[in-house]
Amino acid sequence: MATTAASLPVVLFFLLLLTSPPPSLSFSFSQFKTLFSLAHSLMSRVANLRASRGDFAGSQRARHIAHQLEQGLGLNFWGSMWSLAWDYAKNYAWRDISYSDLYDAVPDMNALLRAFAELTGLESDMARASWVTRNYQSVLRVANSLLKRLLKVFRKSGAWRDVVETVQVEVVNGGLLKDCLELGSGDLKGMVQILKDLALNFYSSTSQRPELLGFDDYIPPYATARGRDILRGINYASAAAGIREETGRQLGGRISFSGQVENYQNTVSQVVDLLGDEDSAAAYLSNQFTPQQYSENLLQQYSDQLRLLYNYGARKFVLFGLGQIGCSPNELAQNSPDGRTCVQKINSANQIFNAGLRSLVDQFNNNQADAKFIYIDSFGIFQDVIDNPPAFGFRVVNTGCCGVGRNNGQITCLPFQTPCSNRDEYLFWDAFHPTEAGNAVIGRRAYSAQRPTDAYPIDIRRLAQL
Repeated sequence: MATTAASLPVVLFFLLLLTSPPPSLSFSFSQFKTLFSLAHSLMSRVANLRASRGDFAGSQRARHIAHQLEQGLGLNFWGSMWSLAWDYAKNYAWRDISYSDLYDAVPDMNALLRAFAELTGLESDMARASWVTRNYQSVLRVANSLLKRLLKVFRKSGAWRDVVETVQVEVVNGGLLKDCLELGSGDLKGMVQILKDLALNFYSSTSQRPELLGFDDYIPPYATARGRDILRGINYASAAAGIREETGRQLGGRISFSGQVENYQNTVSQVVDLLGDEDSAAAYLSNQFTPQQYSENLLQQYSDQLRLLYNYGARKFVLFGLGQIGCSPNELAQNSPDGRTCVQKINSANQIFNAGLRSLVDQFNNNQADAKFIYIDSFGIFQDVIDNPPAFGFRVVNTGCCGVGRNNGQITCLPFQTPCSNRDEYLFWDAFHPTEAGNAVIGRRAYSAQRPTDAYPIDIRRLAQL
């Protein structure tokens, strides 16, 4: 039976509910149409530029691409959306998209944005032409690197890969990038910014500030680190995972902390193989527990897991306390009478765990003299933000930037849902997770404590110097 154009949004919505990506991902219809519009404008101008210099074959290719984009902006918008959404659902939903390669593409996007901003700031045509002559080869190298990474992300045959391959052919063989730079970088800059926003929706606070510790790039995830790359550090984090095996089960695939510890053990074995010897290699509250019992159970498991890491050579540990879960949009939506007052029952339970975690730091520091453990008071940092949001640049602290229902917290951000336009003014991205701006506050104060209580007994900056 044929599907009508009017029913396509409904079909697409339910399809994406069944095959949702990780909860922090959102790519809105408005972003999609803006991307189409910018690309159409750019390719139309490229076609005219090529025709003006007699490159009629190149002009025809550009016009063909522009025509396809124009169809995507018009009546065929839903058809284009369906093609891309179906390709994503079939080939990449949940587990098969390479998020690590998407992360790795962000530095290339940043480099392109810096170059485009520099070019846009030049006032004369002569200055812009001179800039293109000097910098084209370096910008081309970055663009090629970005496209290769995107081909790794969209590695299966389908609509997404077709788009990237078409652009790659034009950039490598057709001089598309140079044409775009000669025309001015405004449209291209806007397109790259949207793609970067998509990739940045996967950030977490633990990957927020790698540059503060001297890393040139994002720490590679365990799933993709190979060979001597592991000597530069590995990120074992898994979104929605926790100390207990069942934590985050309702949100899909994840690696529990025990699994992350096992991955660390495997890495140590690989380091031994690389360097030759071991010396060189050196859930939610359950009805079965009271908050005190549950915290003690978690801390015992956590202690065992940390001790295993220590036994395999780890010597510097940063233990982040729980933030104010009772102030999250999800808890406010479900249990706050006014949608603003934090849920004290939840926050009190968080504090029981945090007090035990701080004591655990003392225990480890007293018993493992050759290691150093520190505690980060995420709860207190959150309290400072909630008490005085404008001081940290926030306007909204009780509602998610993207979500459904009361406080945007009853259902987390859905695929293709339009998020708020001013995410930097929101403390929370969705029902549970802080925004990049929120994570940045925690990351900065964890690295360099602004209050004596931010980090105990020292902050990350001093830990890194030991």
